[in-house]
Amino acid sequence: INDVGLSVVEGEVTKINESSGSISSVVFSDGLELFCKAAILTCGTFLNGLIHIGEEKIKAGRLDEKRSEGITESLLSFGFSAGRLKTGTPPRIKKSSVDWSVGLAGYGDKKPKALSYRTKKGKKMENLAPLIEDVTINQLNSDPYPIYQRLRSQAPVARIKSVGRTFLTKAEDTKYVKDNPNLFSSDDRNTPMKRAFWAHTLMRKDGSDHMRDRMAMAPAYAPKVIQNDWMPRYEQIAESYVNRLLHGEIVDLFHVLSGTYAARGLAFLLGIEDASDEELIEWSHALINGAGNFGWLPGPFERADRANEAIHHLLDGLQNRYRKHPNNSAFSVMLNADDPIPEKQMYANIKIAIGGGINEPRDALNTTIYGLLSNPDQLEEVKRQEDWVKAFEEGIRWVAPIQVSSRVAKKDSEIRGCLIPKGDTLMTIQASANWDEDLFEDGELFNVYRQTNSHQAFGNGPHFCQGTHVAVSY
Repeated sequence: INDVGLSVVEGEVTKINESSGSISSVVFSDGLELFCKAAILTCGTFLNGLIHIGEEKIKAGRLDEKRSEGITESLLSFGFSAGRLKTGTPPRIKKSSVDWSVGLAGYGDKKPKALSYRTKKGKKMENLAPLIEDVTINQLNSDPYPIYQRLRSQAPVARIKSVGRTFLTKAEDTKYVKDNPNLFSSDDRNTPMKRAFWAHTLMRKDGSDHMRDRMAMAPAYAPKVIQNDWMPRYEQIAESYVNRLLHGEIVDLFHVLSGTYAARGLAFLLGIEDASDEELIEWSHALINGAGNFGWLPGPFERADRANEAIHHLLDGLQNRYRKHPNNSAFSVMLNADDPIPEKQMYANIKIAIGGGINEPRDALNTTIYGLLSNPDQLEEVKRQEDWVKAFEEGIRWVAPIQVSSRVAKKDSEIRGCLIPKGDTLMTIQASANWDEDLFEDGELFNVYRQTNSHQAFGNGPHFCQGTHVAVSY
């Protein structure tokens, strides 16, 4: 701001003065007067705000804030008119005092009316997906599967009010959206991912931009490289990490094996083995939590910033090593490519791999182990036939490591007779698609030997998981 000669003065304007039919100055609540030829009015909803609590009327704005006074009177003196905007807050009751099981869901209007004059004429508002108002973010965080089951049977295309997005819970629809990037873009600018990762990552790109970033790392994920370079390392890591477990005692596999094993294997694949397991796990958590920080709270972003700084410092120091001594690691192949992508995108690719390459294999491994230990008959059969890959595939179907992905409608379209307006954000729910009754009998059960297993845990379309072969081999 200083570079362009602007000054910032913060305060509450309480009066607008005019002279000869034009604005001459604005007056602040502390008496400061700024002279000007024009003013932009950007007030909120608390001009002369009045809160009603029963019979009591309180002059106020938001919690612990006073209302804005004076501007309304100035505008009235200029010939403007003022009216009342009512923002009614529903009565609040104690949640534990209500038996929710006997309640009925209240849905939005079947034929909602447009609130903006910009709404396109002729658009069939009555064909919008139903608005679901009784699903909370807390419910989705704690146990979403009963909600998904209800949506699959009653409203497979549904607008979820608490999230502000449209959920797709049937396998056919999630696959359709991901297979058609010409209709549904990955470039969802409303997510915090760019802020969390310090970059516009390949996860939010389409077409040639996405393909160029993706192919930059592809040599490190080639089947031959996995077999010759990474598999021997993975076997050594697995043997070493299992042997250090305390035998005969109860251990938390989540922390002492699954997470650390995934971190160390990923370190070799990416070429960042100088980082410790603990550092990689922290970076992964920080980046993923930042990318999911839809409340835009400062804490998760500050944590992600620290991870970004540490990763950038590490990668800065590795460049000379890999230019002198290249290998098949992802960072090395990107640095030494004939037509390398920009450094910022190389770093973004590494961070995307850290974000997903630890949490997801860790969770997949734990889920599969839990499923097998909970079904000893299946465990014995898997051991007898060495069906470990089949057990892994069932584990990631049963509880998808990445449960939800977002896409943005590039144009008006239709799914199951519901209008999807241009710009609408769709959430493809892999976790629900993997339990879809149309494809899976008793999808809620862990069953290694189910007849078919066309799960979507690795995604679909151009964004199909690049690490699929690594994950299966791992």
